Amino acid sequence: MNSLGLRGGLLLIIAVALVPAFGLLIWMRVDNSRAQSSNTEQRAIARAQMIAEGQASRDQAAEQLLAALTHHASLRDPASPECTNYLREVMDAGISAYINLGVVTPDGVIICGSDPNLGLRVSDRQFFTKAMETHAFTIGELIKGRRTGRMLLNYALPLTNEIGRAHV
Repeated sequence: MNSLGLRGGLLLIIAVALVPAFGLLIWMRVDNSRAQSSNTEQRAIARAQMIAEGQASRDQAAEQLLAALTHHASLRDPASPECTNYLREVMDAGISAYINLGVVTPDGVIICGSDPNLGLRVSDRQFFTKAMETHAFTIGELIKGRRTGRMLLNYALPLTNEIGRAHV
């Protein structure tokens, strides 16, 4: 200690005493960062769960709406003007969650709908092929609409007429 002098010796003692304190500060900072990261992750998971629950509710509402619509007499003959008029009335009643309601022929052409541009072919869309295959309510994949350019999620429920021919 003589070679360092009194001042050097004191500084060395202080430095050695501060090393654990600085180590503790660094450890606390890292631990706090981890805790914040964990909290952020938990909040993100909670939000994702809320979004998923909301989507599940919308899916269920779509299935209930389609099931109710299939019982209306106007849909028994999708080629009739009454079918299109009825679906337009339903949309005009304020169902803003949906862009269009329609009936698709077994070969994939929209024959009746609330949208004035009938005749659009959807035979390549997953919601249509899956509904025709399973004969059950179907939720399509998220797609970009051909005419609207908007991201869409299509729902389908097969509709069987008196002779057993399925429409979607």
